[in-house]
Amino acid sequence: MAALSKRLSNSSHSPKNEISFIYLCNKVFFETIPSVLLYLQAFCSPSSCWELHYLLDRYLHRGMNGGNNMMAVPVFGSMEHYLEKVNLNDSNVIRHLLVFWSAITSFCCRENCSGENFSQVLFNHLTRDREPKKESQAFPDMLRGTVELPVLRLRGGAWGDQEKFLCEICGKILTSKRNLDLHTNSVHVSHPDFDCILSSDGLLKWKCRLCNNLLSSKQRIISHLVKTHGKTNLLGQGQKQKLDSRTTLWRRKRSADGKFVDQQSSSKSNSSVDSPYLYMSNSAAANESIISDSLSKSEEGNTHVQTTGDIPVVEKELHVISEYSQVPEQGEPSILNDCSCYGLHVDSPEISPRKDTIVTDMNDSLSSDNDCFSSDNDSLSNNDYSSSETETTSSDDSDLENDEDQFQTTCSSDSVKEFTEKEKLSVLILSYIAKHKLNGSASVDLLDFLKLIVPDDNNLHSLTLTQINEALGNCITNVYDYCGKCFSIFPKDDNSYQCSTIDGEGQQCTGLRYRGNLRSQAKKQKNLYFVTVSMEQQLSKLLERDGIWTKIQQYKKLPSCSNIRDIVDGTEYKKFKQNGGFLTNEDHLTLLFNTDGIPLYKSSTINIWPVFLAINELPPEERFAQKKKILWGLWQGKGKPRFSTFFEVFTDDLINLKCEGFTILNKFHPKLMLSLGSTDLQGKAYLLSMSHHNGICGCITCEEEGFTTKQGKGHVRCYPFQEPPATLRTSDSILENALSAVENNTRVKGFHDVTPLAKLPWFDLVLGIVPDYMHGVLLGVTKQLLNLWLSPSRYKKPWFIGNKAKAIDKRLKDMKPPDFIQRLPRELETSRAYFKASEVQAWLLYYSVPCLIDILPQRYLEHFACLVEGVYILLGDNITPGSIDLARDLLSTFYKDHQLLYGDANCSLNVHNVGAHLVTYVQSWGPLWAWSCFPFEDLNGALLERVHGTGNQCRQLIWMLYAQNSLRANCHLIPDNKIQLFVQKMLSGERRLRNVKTASNCQIAGALRKWQVKNDIYEQASTLLDLLCIARPDFQEAKRVIVNGHVIYSRMYEKMKKHCGYAVLIEHNGENFLAFVQYFLYESHSTTVFAVVKRIILDFANPFLVSEKPRHLLRIAGEEDQHTVVPVDCVLEKVLYLSGNSNHVCVSRAPNFCGHCR
Repeated sequence: MAALSKRLSNSSHSPKNEISFIYLCNKVFFETIPSVLLYLQAFCSPSSCWELHYLLDRYLHRGMNGGNNMMAVPVFGSMEHYLEKVNLNDSNVIRHLLVFWSAITSFCCRENCSGENFSQVLFNHLTRDREPKKESQAFPDMLRGTVELPVLRLRGGAWGDQEKFLCEICGKILTSKRNLDLHTNSVHVSHPDFDCILSSDGLLKWKCRLCNNLLSSKQRIISHLVKTHGKTNLLGQGQKQKLDSRTTLWRRKRSADGKFVDQQSSSKSNSSVDSPYLYMSNSAAANESIISDSLSKSEEGNTHVQTTGDIPVVEKELHVISEYSQVPEQGEPSILNDCSCYGLHVDSPEISPRKDTIVTDMNDSLSSDNDCFSSDNDSLSNNDYSSSETETTSSDDSDLENDEDQFQTTCSSDSVKEFTEKEKLSVLILSYIAKHKLNGSASVDLLDFLKLIVPDDNNLHSLTLTQINEALGNCITNVYDYCGKCFSIFPKDDNSYQCSTIDGEGQQCTGLRYRGNLRSQAKKQKNLYFVTVSMEQQLSKLLERDGIWTKIQQYKKLPSCSNIRDIVDGTEYKKFKQNGGFLTNEDHLTLLFNTDGIPLYKSSTINIWPVFLAINELPPEERFAQKKKILWGLWQGKGKPRFSTFFEVFTDDLINLKCEGFTILNKFHPKLMLSLGSTDLQGKAYLLSMSHHNGICGCITCEEEGFTTKQGKGHVRCYPFQEPPATLRTSDSILENALSAVENNTRVKGFHDVTPLAKLPWFDLVLGIVPDYMHGVLLGVTKQLLNLWLSPSRYKKPWFIGNKAKAIDKRLKDMKPPDFIQRLPRELETSRAYFKASEVQAWLLYYSVPCLIDILPQRYLEHFACLVEGVYILLGDNITPGSIDLARDLLSTFYKDHQLLYGDANCSLNVHNVGAHLVTYVQSWGPLWAWSCFPFEDLNGALLERVHGTGNQCRQLIWMLYAQNSLRANCHLIPDNKIQLFVQKMLSGERRLRNVKTASNCQIAGALRKWQVKNDIYEQASTLLDLLCIARPDFQEAKRVIVNGHVIYSRMYEKMKKHCGYAVLIEHNGENFLAFVQYFLYESHSTTVFAVVKRIILDFANPFLVSEKPRHLLRIAGEEDQHTVVPVDCVLEKVLYLSGNSNHVCVSRAPNFCGHCR
């Protein structure tokens, strides 16, 4: 479409004046352009109407100076020349001319006719020789309407641009009629096994007639038919396909500022035409050929004409052309002939794609950071620290698609129920609403839109949004109104307007229930309230789906050991399993709760405070999934909630859940008990009615008072190391202190009131409220140390290294983390204030010591290394008693030396908790990841994504979460396989690896390639195959494999530039060693995959970086020259290869595979 993408040149008017004149001539059009577009949609295709393109471009860029945005338009000698090219027998054309007469007369014709002249010329042209023309007309009038309106078919201007021909099916632009016919016959030809169609999103798809799967290219449908349905007669066609890049249509988008993307054309005009009259005469003949071709196609049945009255309309899909590409001439050589570039592995039919396996590609995942409140993928990809790997592309990268070719998953058909047509429609619409987080107004608009495009479906037309919501059943919620003065909860009777609370002096509270004064109470407009959801209903739906109950029972039966692997190995948890304990009944379960405030808007102080619950007996991979957690309640308002009111209802529900329980699967009667809770220091202080971190006796674990000291221009409360340590608190002492505080109306050892959790007699108020790892260790201590080292106000301190920040940042930016660490390192100097908790964690565990070595003074580095190794140990998934003792010594040393090195003022409550109490809580409740706030922060971000509007969002957010959980619970009951697949696709938010093939010991992701044989590697691999008695092994090369659900990359995978996913730990022949994967070999006869690796050489003479600390960071001396071949299932895990500091290159294992470190 060269005529639409070229800029105006050699114009007689200045660009500025021309833009102004355009705006004046088409003022009415600009003011009503949305309505005009809708009006013209019936008879003007945006893909071929240059007037519509031109005026739309002017509308988008009105008021802009300069001529860079001008689009080329056809120029004719006179209005008569223009009208000769238009079918005036069609009333649609007349309507088109009446709308665009201003643009046509001003810019299309050299005569620059006025409006009156245009009307006169049009009238004369309509009446002049009308009858003779009609009699001598070569073709019937009804067939002229089959030509795209208007018939100025993407023609260039008066400077000799070559005519382009538009494919009506896929939008490709071709340089000749012959190319158009060749393209149509080769790409869109009908076939007994597949059809070429346009999908609802405007993309070209090839539909398999055998299984109704949609593929994104003709090559893919041929490959699908060959491999899935055994259509061997298509092998030759698949090898001869000459296809353009898969980025043809969907990547060419309009930019954010409204400009049209420059269109690319692969061909140039071979001749230039100086005279516009000569150009018009040539193009007239071309247009005649177009009409003739349209007639012939209509006669052959390739063009479907639908007649409405006297106006014929072509049946076609209207879509905006986004990208244009050129089909090679017949006989023209093409570099795309090699079908191996497209993944056509016709030479290996024994490798079949797995239809029941979809693996998440961790490298290409666009999901938000675990602790990030929003998931703005575009904002991530636009920064230099994005994890998007798009520098290079390879032919095997096409197996990862945003618009998925087919969504395949395992569907359970064990138990189905009858769904009415309305229920099926409701489930489909609800899944779409839940996927895209639509509000009520958008949902109504979606329903109205569906009714318009499907006018004959009676079930759809009788469907309302209320009926759609009712398809999932009722979400049992409770709304609690509370008084804004005394914070008492109003009775359930909504006619009770005035608060009835009597204070200590006998005075009744004057608070009102609803908005306004006493006269306005009858309107019953909600004022202050919070919403809770039935825990029994949510837990029943959760425990009855996906075999969850069976998984829980199996996990509870795992044998216990002295090592700490999970929360079930903690000493406090084991007390529940002792004789007479709550968990001696196999049906009983325990809960973990979390609450935290989330700012709802950036421009206000309104927060929401959700309370989430997780089941401790679920396996870790299930426990931390968003869909496996439940939401008990939600509070919205300014500042913080009144916890004595909010959590009083919470404790009442927990008591009922422990005492009464509920029934699932018609035979089990579980009861659930709250065992522990996790929140930050502020939430802990509000919940327990005690002093904050800067108040006296702010520690929940001990009675350490701390003292106030001067810092800067103010004062802070510090908690330095004390010997002997302060007295530990107990639940009884806390309750006694709180009651004394209420009686005496003064704080007693930090407490000023009784916490609502005291109503739970089994709950330990000390060990049950854990010091959170995310807020305390990462966002607390680690960030505090970064600010101490780099803050300019500390330039006189011996630990100050702010003048060397650029050297640190250089090392940091050169780090290449593995793909399971999604966020790339950012600069400390400019970005540390905006670090998310996951970024701080990666800095603490992996990057910090290699980056700080030789920069931070040695004694400060050794002190910091104690924190790094101590936290790393407590994050493990198999902590031995010896490791616990080592972590206690390391963190105690860190706490003791922190006071000496940084002074009393920097010994905050977080430092106190880490150094004095963190190991105790790990012994009680398992590793840090087992009760961290990390997984609950994911849910906080998911809640924010569903916020619409500025009102109270509680009921809206609760309904959306309920809808998603109900869809997950009932999805497997849907009998229609297509509907079930669609719902599962809507509920899955992950990008998936495609083109996955099954081998005997793993899965292969991407294309296989011919291997350049190397004798030593061939001999090693053949030796490993000797037991299988394969005489002549046949090897092919692969770049990625999937082992135990993890994608293992090789060094040959070109796409991965900013991450390192090829450093692995291998167990082979009784030994463990670290290695770099060079590539993978697939043996076609045995379907076995081998990894070709180079061993990593550790520096055993000086293995640790800082005085034998930290021991998980091992210095390496290099890698071996020779290759080693091992079966790919010997790869245990990926490791971190940290090469940012070239003088201290090291490797590290992740501490666990269960929490957010992995």
